[in-house]
Amino acid sequence: AEREAAAEKVRAAAAAAAQTQPEPAQEISVDPEMPVQPDVEPVSQPKPEPILMTRFYAKGTKAQLIGLKNYLEKEGIEYGNV
Repeated sequence: AEREAAAEKVRAAAAAAAQTQPEPAQEISVDPEMPVQPDVEPVSQPKPEPILMTRFYAKGTKAQLIGLKNYLEKEGIEYGNV
């Protein structure tokens, strides 16, 4: 009788453990005809801005003109003497 009681406790503990364990995650089925990733609309490339040319002179202190030159170089603007 003691063995049956011990066996019943083991069965009850196993049943309780089975109830508390989470169910395995369901696998997501993939339709072979359906693309895995959604189609991404092509991003339209912006048209490059046209390159323009202008003429001007600059009047300022030596430090200001050096600063102007540095700015033009930093921005990739071509410059030269008129």
